[in-house]
Amino acid sequence: WVVCLLFAVCAALRLARFNSLLDDEPKPWAKGFFTGVPTPAGGLIVTAPLLLTNRLGPDGPWAVPWVVSIWIALIGFLMVSRVPTIALKSVRLPPQFIVPMLILLVLGVAALFYQPELVTVIGMVVYLLHIPYAVWKYNHLKHHPELWRTTGGRTRRSSRRVRMRMP
Repeated sequence: WVVCLLFAVCAALRLARFNSLLDDEPKPWAKGFFTGVPTPAGGLIVTAPLLLTNRLGPDGPWAVPWVVSIWIALIGFLMVSRVPTIALKSVRLPPQFIVPMLILLVLGVAALFYQPELVTVIGMVVYLLHIPYAVWKYNHLKHHPELWRTTGGRTRRSSRRVRMRMP
């Protein structure tokens, strides 16, 4: 129960830090990044040992109580860390990748129906493996101001009147 309490405290601290940073001046290079693992993602990731136990049985390292405790504590610390993670809403795909990604999405949803626990755990592992790339990209953007996406004092497109034009 101590580890679960630690995780809950980490989630509360992460949300408190998020609320306290709302008034700060946003950093242009940090747009599209979260600071630390978001609480919903952390809550999903800590279920990995349970999902593996349900699917593969209690005979693996994922079912050992101290391993699960370390896993939960590690995810809790990732939530309160300053490690940047990419916000999925900021990911933009080039047009040539849209159809292959849709096919991959359909295959992923089909696999989710047949092996829900394994596909969910694979998604969690992919999310955790993206963190080193996110750290690199964050630092790269921080040191290259020419890559920052700013409006330059102009009105954003979303606030202008939308006009439909034929392609």
